Amino acid sequence: MVAAWKLKFPSWFSEFYPKNTVFSHLHGQGIEVTCPISWLDRVRIATETSYALCFMHCGRSRPIVHLDVKSSSILLNESFTAKLANFGSAVSIAPGEDYFQGISVEGTFGYIDPEYQETLRVTEKCDVYSFGVVLVEFLTGRNPSVMLRRCTNLVDDFAFSMEKNCILQIVDDVVQSQGSNEDIQAFAELAMRCIKKKGYERPTMREVTLELRRIQHLIRSKQNNGSG
Repeated sequence: MVAAWKLKFPSWFSEFYPKNTVFSHLHGQGIEVTCPISWLDRVRIATETSYALCFMHCGRSRPIVHLDVKSSSILLNESFTAKLANFGSAVSIAPGEDYFQGISVEGTFGYIDPEYQETLRVTEKCDVYSFGVVLVEFLTGRNPSVMLRRCTNLVDDFAFSMEKNCILQIVDDVVQSQGSNEDIQAFAELAMRCIKKKGYERPTMREVTLELRRIQHLIRSKQNNGSG
């Protein structure tokens, strides 16, 4: 359901893109992955997606909440430019209101805000949580919808690794080989802020975008200086 939004939204949204998604590239489903997404491209794609969500939340008189942010909702073209799609669950929040009261849980298992699951209150922070899960997915290369051993999920496993200060043990090989401790840690800390259990503890998408831009600049500066 991308076409209905095209006339109202800027270039981060598209009526048609190839069927390749971030999910398919990370997990090899539906396509043959000949070259994994680089660390810099992961940060850039995350930044481009954050622009779209920031516009939805802040660029209109009525904030729009996507409610199904996930890696398969991020489309990629041949140059790996990202576009946000899948607006079938999106809702707008009326002016002067803090939330939209839903009647049933929308979204995809593994990405859904736990606070929203309990209250059915839709706020912009629902998208922040889901986007945080995507950031964790970029770091680890793991599918958030798949339960891990001991019936834990990716978010809990990631949070445990952050608490024990052993995040490098769960990031994937591409991130480990191409990233530095500084930018990996900054990206991981941002993801951790986004997946806080309570919405008020999470950053806004504007804050997320600013931090992703900073991390992207940090990586490019190191590459230009020839350091890892």
